[in-house]
Amino acid sequence: PVEGSEHIIECDAVIMAVGQDYNDVAYKNIPGLKIDKWNNLSTVDSKYRTNVEGIFAGGDVVNGGDTVVMAIRHGRDAAQSIHEYLMTGKWEYEKEE
Repeated sequence: PVEGSEHIIECDAVIMAVGQDYNDVAYKNIPGLKIDKWNNLSTVDSKYRTNVEGIFAGGDVVNGGDTVVMAIRHGRDAAQSIHEYLMTGKWEYEKEE
């Protein structure tokens, strides 16, 4: 704490973004799912797909922590990809280098 740094900001909403511990989660038990040495899921393309069909990932579980804005973006973009997958049933992707 910095003495005298407290202040009040009037606002309509507050979005709390706190670090989450996701080291004890069920996805670690999915056979073949790529997980890096920091326990983050690996995605294979810009549609937030993992290497296992039907599993999408974004936000802190992919990049280990970022801003709430990035987590919201990942959620929005992944939702579009999930919708596309559910409507078409297609999982084909090109690996991004």
